[in-house]
Amino acid sequence: MAENINFDMDDLGLGDFSDIDLFKQDDKKGKAAVNKVNVVEEKDLIYDKEYGCPVCDHKFTSKTVKTGKNKLMSTDTDLRPLYKELDSNKYDAVTCPICGYGVLARYFVPLSDRQVKECREQIASKYRGSKPDNTEMYTYDEALKRFKLVLISCIVKNSKASEKAYTCLKLAWLCRGKAESLNEDDKEIEGLKVQELKFIQNAIEGFEKALSNENLPICDMDEHTLSYLLADLHRRTGNPDTTLKYLSKVITSRNASDRLKDRARDLKDLIKEVK
Repeated sequence: MAENINFDMDDLGLGDFSDIDLFKQDDKKGKAAVNKVNVVEEKDLIYDKEYGCPVCDHKFTSKTVKTGKNKLMSTDTDLRPLYKELDSNKYDAVTCPICGYGVLARYFVPLSDRQVKECREQIASKYRGSKPDNTEMYTYDEALKRFKLVLISCIVKNSKASEKAYTCLKLAWLCRGKAESLNEDDKEIEGLKVQELKFIQNAIEGFEKALSNENLPICDMDEHTLSYLLADLHRRTGNPDTTLKYLSKVITSRNASDRLKDRARDLKDLIKEVK
């Protein structure tokens, strides 16, 4: 470390500069610059979006991720998106705090008179209500409760198999996300894995029914993407033979994209490694 410089400027009234560390200010500036770096927090990336409940007509808000603020980093093999700043999956459920009706944001549309009647009789009449949504962000536990309200609403209003399946898939992703947020030795992880598997099994059933009975695209997925997704979901539930059948459809298809075929081949290699 260099010695301090004695400027010897007393005669000019600048004696305060005697024996001063020449680069001390630079160090301070550097530290100040580091301290001023904005740390992006989850609460800064979400906002309250207003909705009108199609069941009870109540106006309420639901937290939503700001468009373009959460950078997608990668995806799991089952297409679960992994973001840099926060788990956006937590904010896809829209639930009414008054009557308990829930729906994924992508499916938020007016309901038929029959659906309104069923939701009022089977959900709203029994729902005890929830506290005002004054939290800064949703925890995984809160998100899971909200998504389960969505799934109940799907059952009551007799939603398409694809909507139920997609909700189950989202719930599986949330279970995985929560497990990843815990310490490796947390006893809750095992239970979350069991829940995730159950939701995946239900997602498989729903998507396969949708593939047989609904028009494409399904949940914005074409036949090849859905086949790839089903392949991985079957892999996760321990059905390698069914996985390979779905993968074969993707790999041999003339219409599937090269990128999807590459993912299918990677998944096929994964199966071989396990075998």
